Amino acid sequence: MLANVTPSPVDPVITARLLDLRIQEIGVREKILAELRSLNLGTRAARLLCERELGYSYVEMRAIMFSLGLILTSNKMSSADPVVHLKIEKLKHWRKTRSQIDDVPAFRVLSNRTLMAVAASDVDSKSELRKIEGIGPKKSDTFGDELLQLLREARVAQHPS
Repeated sequence: MLANVTPSPVDPVITARLLDLRIQEIGVREKILAELRSLNLGTRAARLLCERELGYSYVEMRAIMFSLGLILTSNKMSSADPVVHLKIEKLKHWRKTRSQIDDVPAFRVLSNRTLMAVAASDVDSKSELRKIEGIGPKKSDTFGDELLQLLREARVAQHPS
């Protein structure tokens, strides 16, 4: 089967040189990621640094953000703690419904990272909600009552009286 594969028309010496450069590129990227991690930047600051200062394209910047753990995909939104897991599921359902009502993307209601922080928290007031990264006064005023009600319902569901 391998006999049918056409060899590359590029000189093997050039191919080896390109491969060496690719390996160096990977090493540099790892150094950049390590440096970015050490800066402990927030999502927005890291994105701006990658795009504006380092000249990364949107696709490259997204890959870096994933590598740094600054972008949390919805398939990774879970918890070993059953109470937190229940809160995550309730919050995801609420966010989807709310985004449809408001006709906005779900991440505009709450980002995955903020949703996880809310689920992991034990807040019971709007002022405590505002302490969670991603929830400022506007989101607290707009969604606070609904979020607090969901969190109360999750607590009651796990500890019925």
